[in-house]
Amino acid sequence: MYFGEGAGINALVLLPLVAHTAMILDQDRVLIVNVGIIATYILSVFAYSGSLQEVWKGAPFFFTGQVVILIFTQMAVTELNARIRLESLAEELSVANKHLQEYADRVKELTITQERNRMAREIHDGLGHYLTILNMELKAAAATFTKNRKKSEKMIDNAIHITSDALIDVRNSVFALRQEPGQIKPLIERMQAIADASSSNEMTFKLIVLGNPIQVPPQIDLTLYRAAQEMANNAIKHSGASKVDLTLDYSNSKEIFLSCEDNGQGSKSFENGFGIVGLQERVKLLNGEVEINTVPDLGFKITMRIPRYYDN
Repeated sequence: MYFGEGAGINALVLLPLVAHTAMILDQDRVLIVNVGIIATYILSVFAYSGSLQEVWKGAPFFFTGQVVILIFTQMAVTELNARIRLESLAEELSVANKHLQEYADRVKELTITQERNRMAREIHDGLGHYLTILNMELKAAAATFTKNRKKSEKMIDNAIHITSDALIDVRNSVFALRQEPGQIKPLIERMQAIADASSSNEMTFKLIVLGNPIQVPPQIDLTLYRAAQEMANNAIKHSGASKVDLTLDYSNSKEIFLSCEDNGQGSKSFENGFGIVGLQERVKLLNGEVEINTVPDLGFKITMRIPRYYDN
């Protein structure tokens, strides 16, 4: 501009710099650099003309062009940044949707697995318990049929009653979501029914209740009941005991204890079967614990403890 002395369009060479400032600098630096640009223009014009009038003649037009370029360039940059941001957000949303779908698939798979495990526990703990007792009654009836027909008939009657109870239990499991709490018998009454059904001439099965019984959430109630069934099942099938004590203990202010102790053959080593694994899963879901103690010829004892209340 100085050497051209204002000839041609030399002053306009500064204007592309104005556009670049809007594209690459932040707002504060844009202001500072553009003040420098117009100052450069004014000094250059004054240097070759030596006249403030010459400066005043061109400066307003240059300043107007500078402002217009800044405004439109800033608008273009803002639109470009918005488009880039929008594309970035669209990509992030696509990735998030993909992850969400993967998560939903995993949740669905986990839910199906949990439901299968729950149904397996229900069948094993519920129907399996009744079938075990029914099998025991029918075998005993068959063994005494020729020797004591009257006793055999009584055992068959017991088997019929057990079959009825099993059908009721299956219905309760199938329609558990529809069943009203008032239709379910109290826990102690149901446990007493387990004890009565498990008792025989060879085995005395006794229910002991300690402390003051309280109303517990449905899931705790069901877990205690299924645990009692599993404990009775194991005692009948494996213990060879003549005496079994099923103890339901409410005396602790924070936890409920359920234990089953027999005077049977015990075991040197113990491997968890499906029933015990299912019981441990039920109790773990309620933040409880299961403990097993057994000694050869000194019987078998299983104890579970569950908090009275839990975070579901």
